[in-house]
Amino acid sequence: MGFDRTHARGLVEGALANVGITVLVALLVFTAAAFLVSRAIVSPLNQLSSAVRHIAERGDLRQTIRIDSDDEVGQLARAVGMLVGKLKELLHQLQSSTELLSDSVSGLTESADQQNEMVTRHAAALQETQVTAQEIRQTAMLASGSAESVIQVAERAEQLSRTGEEAVSASIDGMEEVRNQVAEIAARITSLGERTRQISGITETVKDLADQSHLLAVNAAIEAARSGEHGKGFVVVAKEIRALADQSIRATNQVRRILQDINQAIIGTVEITVEGTERMEAGLTQVRTSGETLKELTAIVEDSTAAARQIARTVSQQATGIEQIFTAVNELNTLMTDTVSRISTTSDSAMSLKMLSERVSQVVRAYDV
Repeated sequence: MGFDRTHARGLVEGALANVGITVLVALLVFTAAAFLVSRAIVSPLNQLSSAVRHIAERGDLRQTIRIDSDDEVGQLARAVGMLVGKLKELLHQLQSSTELLSDSVSGLTESADQQNEMVTRHAAALQETQVTAQEIRQTAMLASGSAESVIQVAERAEQLSRTGEEAVSASIDGMEEVRNQVAEIAARITSLGERTRQISGITETVKDLADQSHLLAVNAAIEAARSGEHGKGFVVVAKEIRALADQSIRATNQVRRILQDINQAIIGTVEITVEGTERMEAGLTQVRTSGETLKELTAIVEDSTAAARQIARTVSQQATGIEQIFTAVNELNTLMTDTVSRISTTSDSAMSLKMLSERVSQVVRAYDV
């Protein structure tokens, strides 16, 4: 059986024609499929890409993505739609939070400014209080020193008062003893005056006897002269008796004058003693009065000393309290300074928050919801 080239060529050409038809049909089918795929995939993707590009470039979240297919593109579109919805909700919440934050920051800033102004005034007043407390502290220290000085003076006055009281008491005892001695001397002088008067009486008796002896001697001389020679011896005796009587009279007169002088001296001494006793009594009364006054003064000084001690204790307690107040004021001043610093930091932080909220507001306003 021979090989027919024409038949073979016909078969080949027929096969090629079939292949060409098949390829053409395939191309038509692929083109149709590509068109359908383009409509089913590319168009939604373009729509989705356009919406996302508007959101990214313009911040327009009002874009509506409507792709109703159930394939991956539709799921992606719905996911993007949900994301846009959540983003809208987030932006609404962020905008509300930003407005609330801005209002809060404004209130916080205003409050911080008011607090700063108030605390600054308080700090200035506290500094003045600190200066005043320092002055009061120094005054309290001076008062404490003065109180100690007052106590020393009061104790010295109390000691002097007691010494004076003891001296007055000793003076009273001494004056009473002197008064007793003066009274005893006065009694003895009075007794001496009485004895002097007795001696004066005896002297008068002796004078009377001398006068009588003188008279008897004169009478005896007269009688002896009458007797002549027999009476000469008796005359001599009568002369001697008369001379002795005259001498006795002179001595008696002299003793009487001396006794009178002694009596006058005794009388003067008694008067002076009585006057001195009266003066001593008056002085003793004054000294007793002075002693009573000094006792009262001592009691007053003791009360004053006790009061001074009480004042010193009170001043010491006040000084301790003022020292505690001064320490507390210093601590409060330190705390106030720290508070001012913290308020300043808070104010700075509030300003930073305000700037941040403004930037967030700008970001939020960049989107149209």
